Amino acid sequence: MDHAEKLPRFHSTCPHDCPSTCALEVERIDDHTIGRVYGAKGNDYTAGVICAKVARYAERVHHPDRLRRPLRRTGAKGDLLVTLTIVEAGADIGIAGYAQVHLILAKDRGEGALTAAGHGDVETQAAASLPSS
Repeated sequence: MDHAEKLPRFHSTCPHDCPSTCALEVERIDDHTIGRVYGAKGNDYTAGVICAKVARYAERVHHPDRLRRPLRRTGAKGDLLVTLTIVEAGADIGIAGYAQVHLILAKDRGEGALTAAGHGDVETQAAASLPSS
């Protein structure tokens, strides 16, 4: 693709767990591919600038070695990894995580993402984020 060509951009927020909570502008190449990531110009904090980790986000997201399904190590570090179903992976992360994974799959048809911060009781946080029935 010719980099002189302007790609459409969409607004997003930084997925990293840092206190800056940066606003982003992300180039859209197609429905499944992003291009460069920029700090949002209209945001006072980012003012069009973003950290190096996020600026190279597309390289990591679209890297050919990126994990695309759940895996479980079968022995010591470096041993064989086996592919899990989403149900098996959900059972491994606990009931609250399992329910959250299924909620995301149902809502986003497999295109969603579950994130968990490293603070507090993750199961309590995940359970608290589930809608009440």
